Amino acid sequence: CPRAVAFEPRFAMGVVWGANHDWRDVQAKRLAKEGNLPVPHYWAHVCWVWGAKDVDDFMSIAQDVHLRIEELLRGVSLEVRVKDPANPHGAETYPLTVPPETAPGARFRLPREAPFAGGHVEVRVRVLPGFRFKARGSDLRCDLRIKAQRATQGGTEMLVSATGGPLRVQIPAGVARGEILRIPGEGLPKPRGGRGDLLIRITYRPEVRVTRTSR
Repeated sequence: CPRAVAFEPRFAMGVVWGANHDWRDVQAKRLAKEGNLPVPHYWAHVCWVWGAKDVDDFMSIAQDVHLRIEELLRGVSLEVRVKDPANPHGAETYPLTVPPETAPGARFRLPREAPFAGGHVEVRVRVLPGFRFKARGSDLRCDLRIKAQRATQGGTEMLVSATGGPLRVQIPAGVARGEILRIPGEGLPKPRGGRGDLLIRITYRPEVRVTRTSR
């Protein structure tokens, strides 16, 4: 029993022997054929073994989807297709609309159709790394290469933001290579509202001149 191995300290390892390559699909067929009580307490035991809250939780499927940064900010329409060998009707197709300002890690539960009525497909949103920006939580990171003269004198540089619009970045005089400038509210949406920050790493090549010395 997987749960016995997980919670009983006397067991260091367990082996499951059988022909059920996808046990959830086998049980889905049994539920469709024999109903809720094939034997007394059967489904209660199944849920206990797999740590599920109930049969619906056991029958649910989880899947990650990686979206581009602009898709999280502007929203996107997706199609979720489930090819379940236990479904005699073939593939299942469900529409999914990800609304604008969706935070990374957001989850969407799509109710499944018969013969898996009561089950769900749970889709979790993740961020697809982009060419310009890298995501860490709700914050975005990027590099900004400037001239050494700008680093010395300071001033304003223009940057294309995650939404595609222009963004003014104020460069302080004497900024160091690798220094991080934080722009509040220019990151990704947060789960409880608002936006994260944009962290800009400054890079430049110092001016190096080599001259001959007189003897």
